[in-house]
Amino acid sequence: MTLPPACISWTALLAAMDMIERRTASLKAEATRLVYAVHLFQRECPSCQCTRLVMIRDGWCRCHACGKEFDATVQFQTCATCDGPLILRVCRYWCPHCRVPVRSQFRLDAHIFDAEYFREKMRESRVHEQERVNAVVRMLANARSSPVTGMSAQNQELTSLASDVERFLHFGQAEENIIPATDPAQFDMARYRQHLHDLVDGCVVAFDGVSQLSPDPRRDRVWRFIAAVFMDQEGTLCIHQEPDGRIVLCGT
Repeated sequence: MTLPPACISWTALLAAMDMIERRTASLKAEATRLVYAVHLFQRECPSCQCTRLVMIRDGWCRCHACGKEFDATVQFQTCATCDGPLILRVCRYWCPHCRVPVRSQFRLDAHIFDAEYFREKMRESRVHEQERVNAVVRMLANARSSPVTGMSAQNQELTSLASDVERFLHFGQAEENIIPATDPAQFDMARYRQHLHDLVDGCVVAFDGVSQLSPDPRRDRVWRFIAAVFMDQEGTLCIHQEPDGRIVLCGT
């Protein structure tokens, strides 16, 4: 396949740019190596006094003889003003006497980074976070309620309540436990259920129109509504409220 002249020119231009970038990177690496070689010329290893030193990365030096690695700036460079030694302070080299930052001769590209400083800060951060978690745990432990006592008495009360509910609903009770329907002061669920079923079966009846079974109108209305709610849950009738607020019972 033959490419048009325009494609050929663009392809040649991209290839030339790639070649320039590679040669520039190579020249930059060689220039950096030469600068470091000049700064390390006749420098002695602090461990074995050998002069065979080489920079393995920006700012970090290694001795070929003993293998010792160290920060070349801290070891060899001094302050241009007072000629005092430098220290690494977080993200810069610093002259403690002049109290001014100093540019490193052994770091041309990389950012200065005090690994020990940040390692210590991370350790302190983890300690503080653990202390915070422990404080929250202690706070939650102190906020706990006291142990529950007297569970046996409460269990008896719950058992008694369950028995009352069962007797109220007339579910699974012996005949002698059923409240007689002849007592108007007691609520007979079965009686009201049958009464509503007979009235509502297959038709729609106004709740207020259901006849009373108890001489007390207020109590009878409450018992009627309770029976209607239970029947609605069973699906034997449906409770519906009209827009004007009236309640009607619909048979199923």
